[in-house]
Amino acid sequence: MGRERITVFLAGCLSIISEFVNEYMFCDWQFFTYLTILMFLDLILGVWKHIILETISSAGWGKAIKKFVIYGIVLILAHVMENYSINGTKNILFAWMPIMMYSILMVKESISILENIGVIYPNFIPKWLLSKLKEYDKNGKFKTN
Repeated sequence: MGRERITVFLAGCLSIISEFVNEYMFCDWQFFTYLTILMFLDLILGVWKHIILETISSAGWGKAIKKFVIYGIVLILAHVMENYSINGTKNILFAWMPIMMYSILMVKESISILENIGVIYPNFIPKWLLSKLKEYDKNGKFKTN
C-alpha cells in the first residue's frame, strides 16, 4: 500500500510539473528537443575540453545548472510576454518575443559548441562562422557585404 501511494504522489507531481511547463514555459516541444540536443552536445564537449585542458572541476557543473535555470526563466518570460491578456484581450505586442528568445538560446549554444570544438580540434571550425554567430549574438543581425 505504501508504494502505491508513493507512485500516485510522484505521478501527481510529474503531472503538475508537466502542466506548468506546458502553460508557462512553452508548448513547442520540437524546439525543446532541439535545444536539449544542443545543450547536451555542449555539455559533452565542455567536459571533453576541460579534460584536455586539465581544468575540470565541480564549479563547471554549477555553471551547467545555472545555465539550465536561466534558460528555463528565459523560456517562461518569453511565453508569458507572448500570452498575457488584459481584460480578456490577448496581447499582440510581444508575439515576436518567443521566436527571438528561442533564436538567442540556439545561437548561444551554437557559439559554445563551436568554441569547445575549437579547443578540442583547433582550426577545424572556420573563424568566419564563429564570427558571424558572435555578431548575431551581439547585434541581433548579420552584416551583409
